[in-house]
Amino acid sequence: MKTRWFTALVVVIFTFMALAGCTKEAKHASDPAAAPTPDYSIPYEVINDQDYGTDLKNHSFRVMAAADASDNQLLWVFNKLDNNKWRDVIVWFYKDKATVNAGDPYNIAMIKRTGDGVPEITK
Repeated sequence: MKTRWFTALVVVIFTFMALAGCTKEAKHASDPAAAPTPDYSIPYEVINDQDYGTDLKNHSFRVMAAADASDNQLLWVFNKLDNNKWRDVIVWFYKDKATVNAGDPYNIAMIKRTGDGVPEITK
């Protein structure tokens, strides 16, 4: 008799758990699919761009962006401009157009990718 009651109790508990959804696996905070991806987008303006080098497989951009832009935000802009069409890509970031028009060097940062390498930031 005790075995029947015990079996019935176990069946009732498992049935309740199944109906209540207790057996479903919950998403954890460490799950990459559950974590939101950060948004590094910033407003920017391409002042000019040009091919350079003897075979014209290199490209440079002069871009105006916010002076307080983080490295991740600058890399976001670089990745938007670099479509792996060129062998080498350089992006110079400036605070204003006047600096670009004066021919001065970058005053925020420079990001350069050579070949299949990883982009390098110089400030």
